[in-house]
Amino acid sequence: AQEQYSKAVDAFEKCLAAGGLEPAVVQNVTYNMAQLYVILENYDRAIELFEAWFVAAEKPNAAAHYMLAIAYMQKNLFEKAIPQAEQAVAKSPTPKESYLGLLLSLYFETKNYAKALPVLETLVEHFPKEVYWKQ
Repeated sequence: AQEQYSKAVDAFEKCLAAGGLEPAVVQNVTYNMAQLYVILENYDRAIELFEAWFVAAEKPNAAAHYMLAIAYMQKNLFEKAIPQAEQAVAKSPTPKESYLGLLLSLYFETKNYAKALPVLETLVEHFPKEVYWKQ
C-alpha cells in the first residue's frame, strides 16, 4: 500500500523461506510476489512464480493470466504470452480494454492479422476510440 515493492518482496521471500505456512497461504503469497515482480520488472522471477502458482491454482482468474502474459511479452516470449492473454479475455465477464489491447498487440507482433481482426472489432464496439478505427 505504501509502494515499497522491494521491501514487500523481501518480506514475502523470507516468509516463504521460513516454511510452515498453510498451502493456501503459500499460494496467496506466491501470487502476490509474482505480481510485485512484474511491477519491479523482474520478469524472469515473475514468470517462475506465476508458473508455480498456476500448477496449484484451482481456478486461475483472468487477472493472473493477464499478468503472466505481460511478463512473457516483456521477455519476447510471444507464443507463450498469447494463450495467457486469450485466457484473460475469455475469463473476463465483460470486455476489458487492457486485456484486449494486450492480445491485439501480441497478434500484431506475431503478424497474426486474422486473429487480430475480431479483437479490433470488439475494441471498436466496446471502446470506440480513433486509434482502434485507424488500425
